[in-house]
Amino acid sequence: MLAEAASRLPPTKEHARYLWQLVTRIDKKLANGVDDSDGVVGECVMGIIEQLIGYSKQNPELAPAIRKFCETDTHFGFERELRAGLE
Repeated sequence: MLAEAASRLPPTKEHARYLWQLVTRIDKKLANGVDDSDGVVGECVMGIIEQLIGYSKQNPELAPAIRKFCETDTHFGFERELRAGLE
């Protein structure tokens, strides 16, 4: 449900920042024991990361701001996934 709602957001700097904040919040929840043994939460996060990658392609002006998100260390390497998609 989250990924679907997020997918409707147009590519803006504010929406990109919001989506990355959502990724980092989910990361913290996972690190504190939220069960994702079925992979649903991880799949949602990957969908958000793919959307951020798409934002940088649709609107090249957003790329520097989105690349900056890769400086954030997450528990599950989501910043590495984002960096790989931006290269």
